[in-house]
Amino acid sequence: MFRDTPVQQGAIRSGGRAPDTTRRGNLGAVMNAPVEQETLANRIRDHLGEAEVEVTGEGNRFDVRVKSSAFEGLSRVRQQQLVYEAIGDLIRDGSVHAVTIRTVAAGDR
Repeated sequence: MFRDTPVQQGAIRSGGRAPDTTRRGNLGAVMNAPVEQETLANRIRDHLGEAEVEVTGEGNRFDVRVKSSAFEGLSRVRQQQLVYEAIGDLIRDGSVHAVTIRTVAAGDR
């Protein structure tokens, strides 16, 4: 009655569910379309106010340099946390996969 036949790739297996073909990123988050450099820069400027922001990279991998008076008196870690606050949702949803952040207070070189 039942033949011993191999299951074709992509076929529905027991349980009645189709295979999950969703593209996923960090921690299983669904990956969205990559972000533009200017989108990242604007998000950071909006969050920090007056800031010089330079973004390089493409796709979902970026280098970000930020100079802001908002960083004055803050540790390097806290400065980077402020930048992450501005773009954290893009990291969580997979739109940004990798980001290197360099920060400097406005009074520093």
